[in-house]
Amino acid sequence: METPIDIELTEESLNTFYTNNFDYYTKLSVTWKKTFVNRALEFIDKKQIISHNYKNVSNKVKAIISASAVQLTLGLENWSINYFDTIILHPDDFRLQESGARYKGLTNLDGYIRLSFNSFLAGYKDKTDNINLGLHEFTHALRFNSIRGFEQDYFVEHFLPNWLSSAYEIFNDMQDGKPTLFREYGSTNINEFMSVCIEHFFESPQQIREHYPILYINTALMLNQTFDANGIPNIGSRENLFFEKNKLLQPFTKWHVKNNISAYQAFTMFLITFALSLFTFIKLEISNPCVGILAVLTVLLYLRFDYKFSELSFSNIEFSIKKGFSIFRFFKRISFPISNIISVGIIENANNIEITIIYFNTSNNYFYKETIYSKKFETIAFLSELKRNKIAIFKE
Repeated sequence: METPIDIELTEESLNTFYTNNFDYYTKLSVTWKKTFVNRALEFIDKKQIISHNYKNVSNKVKAIISASAVQLTLGLENWSINYFDTIILHPDDFRLQESGARYKGLTNLDGYIRLSFNSFLAGYKDKTDNINLGLHEFTHALRFNSIRGFEQDYFVEHFLPNWLSSAYEIFNDMQDGKPTLFREYGSTNINEFMSVCIEHFFESPQQIREHYPILYINTALMLNQTFDANGIPNIGSRENLFFEKNKLLQPFTKWHVKNNISAYQAFTMFLITFALSLFTFIKLEISNPCVGILAVLTVLLYLRFDYKFSELSFSNIEFSIKKGFSIFRFFKRISFPISNIISVGIIENANNIEITIIYFNTSNNYFYKETIYSKKFETIAFLSELKRNKIAIFKE
């Protein structure tokens, strides 16, 4: 990347500039190039990109900075990282007056990002060192965007626990001093590991695919982009990635989670209103409004219980959910590969075990939650199979 002569902030001018200076851009399809340029223009329009002494920054520099953010988020629907509205550029490494610490980049929770411009450029000049300051800091911004209540990309927000479940094993190895594919700075904390991983993902994707295939696929799923053997980006390939991931997972033992009917509050309420309905029917005339009201309430509560009632089964590399206790029993039965499971929560108490499963439906790109109550379940064995397949576990 070079800087000198300035450019116009138009679609045509940015296309020419990125074609000549941005390797990632040159490998995109014509459709995605157009999306890339339009997003870069919108990014420039909505962000303040300023120098540390608040002098004007050239259009060319703005184009370079925005390209890094757009590269990271090109596969996302909500890509603007809108909490972070200010990007402050320093010519080189900088110190903060408050702490005196020296930085190349800093993503601050007050809503701004600081970058050493020389370090930023160096990240794109060397495409093999797996160090890229722009991708690193914009990954932090993507991760932190929702902390102040700003809207996060829907998929990223809900899929993150699954990504973390595949990352923590490697992160823990780094903290224990064991050799991994990633540079040592990633062991600082899990947020730094995420940024280091994504730097590596864009510069040497096949290395991660070879050494940590599930982490690779989870990173590709989260960003909604992957790379072929020649480094060509493929944007919008989540359905294929879920299918590919399923082939890497270990088959499950046959599990069937039977329900404890009494654990459903709607069923308890149904029994109460049923008893009251019966009592009023016996004591009062059928024409009395109380009889009709209680009868309707009883039916509605039963239907609510019936609709919420579900059973969960695992077999080999598939799981299925069967809905309904009686009336709805034959209306809804869904099956998915186990790769579509994002997380499983387990709460054990004296009377039952509450199992909550969150999964992704690739046919409509939506996350769903199902809660099943079981009287008896082999929790330890089930958890070990979840852990083996890098499925996020929340246990109380």
